[in-house]
Amino acid sequence: MKVALAQFNPLIGDIEGNTASMRQYIASAAERGAELVVFSELSTVGYPPRDLLLDPRMVAENVEAVEALAQDCRNIAAVVGFARPAAQGPGPPLEDAAAVLADGKVQSVHVKALLPNYDVYDDPCYFRAGAGPACSRVGNCRFGVAICEDLWDAEALGRDLYGVDPMERLMREEVRVIINIAASG
Repeated sequence: MKVALAQFNPLIGDIEGNTASMRQYIASAAERGAELVVFSELSTVGYPPRDLLLDPRMVAENVEAVEALAQDCRNIAAVVGFARPAAQGPGPPLEDAAAVLADGKVQSVHVKALLPNYDVYDDPCYFRAGAGPACSRVGNCRFGVAICEDLWDAEALGRDLYGVDPMERLMREEVRVIINIAASG
């Protein structure tokens, strides 16, 4: 599978502008024969959006942007980072998510499990932990999708901040490729 990495600098809060840029990257990647284009964590809203996430209209607009971007993914697939409302329940009302877009629709959504709360990171203030990395498929290629910290926190890396390793599940599913979207520098 030919994969394009869309390296652009999304502006925080500029969903319309970020989405327009993403559309250009999707079209360019498709023209160059890519089967999948990958964007960064929270690419629709920019990183880190912090208190902008408290505006339900902005969150709704970014979810709508992902659904609209799916329409551009008929001859190419994309992995797009966005924020979405969490199911009813305790904790913050949002999830840090990655959507796999293909065939004109959202094929799957993966939610970040490990939420850093150290140094400059304050993910638990805005996001609820999800199930973490999971498998996805585009054509004949089965791959894992992870978000930022879910890949980094492993005993093998000397970082066991959470006591769990979300990547273990992907290893049991024997994925050959892992796509990790991250936005921190």
